[in-house]
Amino acid sequence: MSLKQYKYTNFKTNTDSNSIFILWEGALAKYEIIEEHLNKHFKIISKFELHWSKTHYHSNIARLYKRTNKADKFTKPSKKFGNPPYKVFIVEDPLPNYGWHVSTSGIPEFCNLNFIEAKKHYRQGLPHPYLVHSTSTDREFTHQLTLLFGSQRRFNDFLKSENKPVVKDLYASNGWGSWSEFYAALEPNCEYAFLRQPKSEDMFNPEFDLDILTDDFQKFASIANIIQRNDKPYKGSLCIDNKHIKVDLRFVGDNYFPEKWQVAMLENRALTEQNFYRLSQIDQYFCLLYHGVMHKTGIDPKYHRELQLLEHELGLPWSIKTYSKDEQLQLLNGFMLEQGYFARVPLDADVGTDPHALRSLPTVGKIQVLKLRKRIKYIWKQLLLLGY
Repeated sequence: MSLKQYKYTNFKTNTDSNSIFILWEGALAKYEIIEEHLNKHFKIISKFELHWSKTHYHSNIARLYKRTNKADKFTKPSKKFGNPPYKVFIVEDPLPNYGWHVSTSGIPEFCNLNFIEAKKHYRQGLPHPYLVHSTSTDREFTHQLTLLFGSQRRFNDFLKSENKPVVKDLYASNGWGSWSEFYAALEPNCEYAFLRQPKSEDMFNPEFDLDILTDDFQKFASIANIIQRNDKPYKGSLCIDNKHIKVDLRFVGDNYFPEKWQVAMLENRALTEQNFYRLSQIDQYFCLLYHGVMHKTGIDPKYHRELQLLEHELGLPWSIKTYSKDEQLQLLNGFMLEQGYFARVPLDADVGTDPHALRSLPTVGKIQVLKLRKRIKYIWKQLLLLGY
């Protein structure tokens, strides 16, 4: 298995295997030794000093390590990271050695074991075991390179700048300059789709929020620089074009929609002309229907026009607007049974669940009951045949 089989490899450095090594303050005494070793075993593409501000110090750390970003105010530097500036090396390995490794977080990873061994070697003799950081997988490399530079073009421009010091926080620390800039950073890193497409008129509505489905809500939040809630880190806000926007991150397995359906939504998503991902038309249609009858007391009239357009474009021989709620549930039930989707109560307690809808739609419990009934019926027949 090759690392090339993994997704999100849009950042290119003319090699199959890359890594970012960062020397935090406590490791700077070994800078020359580490640089010599990197030069001997890898090719150094770039090396530079990284300067962070106190304003975004804690946020930078949270985003780099995909932790909950609470935008804490600076009080004192972390014992692990110390004070900037730090030293950064971006390297490539012409002879990668891929294999499985369990990270310090306990996560099995398919990665370049040469980077793992180098990091272990550099950490020897340091007062803290984690004073040297490195990426080990292609996805992690792309994620952190995006945080440092924002886009492929900016990374290429930096390579031409003779490795000058990087005196800035992680990308978009003060918010995104535009929606296109925001979409460009998401593209190589996150599998996502807007559940409701943002429109230009939404930007002037203070009640507007973004509903986004993703495969990894924390990674999405780190890339997007979402300031997350402590109690519900899949909720928060971000800043685009000087506007603060509320965000709800729906993720695979949170039961906002059936998990199997969430996976299919991401597989079937479509890229728009504006370079963001939306749901396929059929998923968008039944997603709006499910949201209305399951999460709400009925379909919000503001979605009627969109549903009518989808009915026309898909050639659907009905008008959901004219259906009663029971008829809407019957239609949705048929769609879900055919696809093997099972309704569940969402993990997010802020999301409503209509009891009547839950009873009317396919659930795992119902399937188990049906299987049990069939089993009992079969056993009863066998007993009758045996003369009991």
